[in-house]
Amino acid sequence: MPRRTMGAAALTCIALVLTLTAFGGSSKSPVATTAQSSSAPESLGSFAPQSGLGGKVPHETIGVVNVQGTSPAAQACQAAVVAGAKALGWTVKTADAQGQPSLMASDVSAMVTSNVNALVTVSIEQAQAQQGLAAAKAKHIPALSFCGALTDSPLYQAVYAPNDSAISAMVTQYLIDTLGSKGSIVAQFYPPIGALDRRDTVAMAMLKAAGIKIAAVHEVNFANPVADTISSTEAMLRANPTASAVLVDQDFEFPAAIQAVKQAGLAGKVKVFGMYGGDPAFAALRQGGPAAAISESEPEASGWTVIDQLLKYFVNHKPIDPLAGYDHPYPVALVTAGNVPSGPEANLFPSYGPLYEAQWKAEGYKF
Repeated sequence: MPRRTMGAAALTCIALVLTLTAFGGSSKSPVATTAQSSSAPESLGSFAPQSGLGGKVPHETIGVVNVQGTSPAAQACQAAVVAGAKALGWTVKTADAQGQPSLMASDVSAMVTSNVNALVTVSIEQAQAQQGLAAAKAKHIPALSFCGALTDSPLYQAVYAPNDSAISAMVTQYLIDTLGSKGSIVAQFYPPIGALDRRDTVAMAMLKAAGIKIAAVHEVNFANPVADTISSTEAMLRANPTASAVLVDQDFEFPAAIQAVKQAGLAGKVKVFGMYGGDPAFAALRQGGPAAAISESEPEASGWTVIDQLLKYFVNHKPIDPLAGYDHPYPVALVTAGNVPSGPEANLFPSYGPLYEAQWKAEGYKF
């Protein structure tokens, strides 16, 4: 039977339908006499201009600290917030914490000390940057995080991110359906990062309920993440020869786990399931073999939510809205070896950048 292929547009429609169960619509009223500023699907919320906004955009300096700069998803998130800031004429300072808690703390503190006008982190837990975030609050510097959901974060004015529970549930259920509610797996889980811990918790609960055993779990070493994922996955599979699948909770682990399966000589027996993966995962899925499925979302879209909120804060003196992420929800989709589209991962979902820029111009912002 030939492999079924689904185009990016069709996948997007499925993803947008799925988000309706998890997100509500916008509660803000658009300008009644102005048409929708874009052709965005209704499930993404209205990008029609809002009344009472607009104005001259002042120059601001935004400090961005990335939790793990080598992660493709984190790279895409940072690129989105940088693009949004630069579209408004703002200066952006960046730092890469390399997945190291000590660097998360020092980089956030350094940004605050450098007197940025706003502090933005890519998925850094409050506990890892407590001192810097407290200093930002004392200096009245708005602090926001995006891309990955956090656990406890009162020092952030807002956290914008896709629904990690939904991302995990989607691919975990597909794994369960594929295995037929039996057998065992090995997993790459990383609880120190809140977004990943949420994914892991959902996956473990679902697998347990389905009667699938998690034979072994490894916590990746961010000092050498790809090599560690390969070696540890291969070791877990050799130590647990009855395992028939690998589940990973972050993007760079997916192709690394596939390589480990091949090195172990188990390409015909073991399937790999993941959460995110980007273009390398798409390429692997097109080849089939161990690559089974990934759940994808649009974490970089949350970077545009950050910039939109900062724009209203600086120009219109509006408080940061912690619920703004629900106005334009971030869709979730399952991409499998059977439906992977031919184009790049970036085409899977609509781009939020042009939608926001058109809205800002329609609202009368001068930048």
